[in-house]
Amino acid sequence: MTKLNKNQVVRRYGKALFEVSCDQDNLVDIYNELLEIEKIFIENTTLSTCLSSKLLTNDQKKQLIKPLLDNASELINRFLNLLLEYSRIEYLKDIIDFFKDEYNKKSGIVNAKVTTVVDLDDNQIDKIKKILSKKLSVKKINLEQKCDPDIIGGVVIKANDMLIDGSIKTKLNMIKKILD
Repeated sequence: MTKLNKNQVVRRYGKALFEVSCDQDNLVDIYNELLEIEKIFIENTTLSTCLSSKLLTNDQKKQLIKPLLDNASELINRFLNLLLEYSRIEYLKDIIDFFKDEYNKKSGIVNAKVTTVVDLDDNQIDKIKKILSKKLSVKKINLEQKCDPDIIGGVVIKANDMLIDGSIKTKLNMIKKILD
């Protein structure tokens, strides 16, 4: 039997949890519960390190996540115990990320990042969301804004596997290549 790599483990467990959530018609509840668990991992950065440690037994790891188990729904409780039983708990954060991606796909939500030199106002952000929503044929765009003076001007948008680079820096680099 071949050993699964991290991506295979994350995909299998994440997909299984997603499908069971859909089958049980509690996708939104499980999604929200996983967001709460993710917050706990963000607030307690050492938790992930401890769960990945080979020095701790599964029983010790179970004690670490006992508060999660006590407050979890039946499905999440069984899922976390399954991860512990098969020594996969170290992948929990990645599995949550996979689940969120699947949830967003099913819900027609795309996470995008827009980079400009200056902060955009609400009107500009709404305009970008509408254009992206139409271009990608999705219901909702979650837009993260970032300022980067290195792009000189213009806008860079990353969404899904799409990159729209309308930055002056990129245009100057293209002119430079042509001239060289």
